[in-house]
Amino acid sequence: NTNYSDSLVTAETVNTGVINAVNSSLIRVDENGDQDPNGILWEIQDNLVAINAKVPYGYTELQYIESTGTQYIDTGITGSTNAVIDMQGTARPDTTVVFMLAPINATAYQNGFGQYSDQIAGAGNTSFDIATRRIYNVSYTSNSLTVNGFTTSYYIANNANLALFGSTATNRRIANAKLYSAKIYNNDTLLRNFIPAKNPNNVIGMYDTVSGTFFTNQGNGDFTAGPSCISPNLFDKNNTTVLNLGITANGDVGYYSTNSARYGVAVKVNPNTTYTWSFNRGTQNAYINFGESADYPTNGGACSYVAIGTSSSTYTFTTKSTTNYVYFYTTNTDFINTMQIEEGSTATTYRPYGENICY
Repeated sequence: NTNYSDSLVTAETVNTGVINAVNSSLIRVDENGDQDPNGILWEIQDNLVAINAKVPYGYTELQYIESTGTQYIDTGITGSTNAVIDMQGTARPDTTVVFMLAPINATAYQNGFGQYSDQIAGAGNTSFDIATRRIYNVSYTSNSLTVNGFTTSYYIANNANLALFGSTATNRRIANAKLYSAKIYNNDTLLRNFIPAKNPNNVIGMYDTVSGTFFTNQGNGDFTAGPSCISPNLFDKNNTTVLNLGITANGDVGYYSTNSARYGVAVKVNPNTTYTWSFNRGTQNAYINFGESADYPTNGGACSYVAIGTSSSTYTFTTKSTTNYVYFYTTNTDFINTMQIEEGSTATTYRPYGENICY
C-alpha cells in the first residue's frame, strides 16, 4: 500500500487508470491506490508524478493567508455549527473588540469568537495569548458559545452568515491574524474545509474542498499571502538524467557537444521568465556553465552559453522568447545534490522538488 502521508509519489504507485492519466489532471484514489471518487485528491504533473493536492491545478496552496484588519471571508454558513480553526493573531488591538469567527453583523461582544486588548477572548473570562499559533475548537448553538472547552451563555443567535476574520458591525473590527486552516461542521457533517490558496490570477483567499469553491475577500484591500506549501524548486534530482554534454560556443551562439568529462542536467522552463539557480558550493571550486535552448539538449543542438564561474553559487537569468530548456554542467555531479531552480530573482533556502511542508 502507498503511504499517503508522503507528499510525493510516482504514478506507478497507484493502480489502473492512473498511469495513463494526462499531465495536470486530477484524480482521487483510496488508501490502496485504486481510483475512488471519494478518495484522496492527487494531481498528475510532468513525467506522471502525482502530488497530493488540496487545491485544483493552477492554484497555489499557501501556508496561511493574513488579514491586516480590513479583509474577511463570508463562509456562507448560518445556524448552529462547530469549527476547528488554526490561527495566530499578529497585532494587539486597542479596546475595540475584533472577531476571528462571528456572524457578519454581530452586535455584542459575546456574539463571536473574538480578540480584546492583548488576548483572544474565548468564552466568559477565558483568554489566550494572541501571539501563539494554536488550534481553536469553536462551537455555536442557539444560546451559547464554546471555545476550547470554555462556555458562555451570552451568545445571541441570528441568521447572518459566519465570517472568518471578523464582523462588519459598527464598533467591531476585523482581526489582524494569520489563518492556516478552518473547518466548519454541522454536528459530524463537514460543511467547509478551507485551505489558504492563491488562484491562477493571483487572487488570495480560502479554497473549500467540500464545495469546490474559492472564497475571496469581502472586505477592503487584499489578503497577504503566506509562503507556498509546495517547494519552489523546479529541479527533481531523483528523476533526472545526467548528460555528458559540454557547450562549444562562439559568443552567444553555440551548440551542445558530447564530452565524457562534463556532467550536466537540463530543466524545463518557460520563455521570457526570470529564474534563479542556486546550490551549496561549499569548498568546491569547479566552474559551472549555463546554456539555454529551444529543444532538450542533445549532441549538436543549438544553444546559447554563459560561463557562471568558479565562485558563484547563485545565478539569476531571464529566459529568451525561444527558450524551453536550461542546462547546467561542470566537471562533477556534486552540485546536483543541492541544486535549486525557482521563479523570481531571489534564491531561497533549498527544498527538495515536490516537498509539501503543509502535510
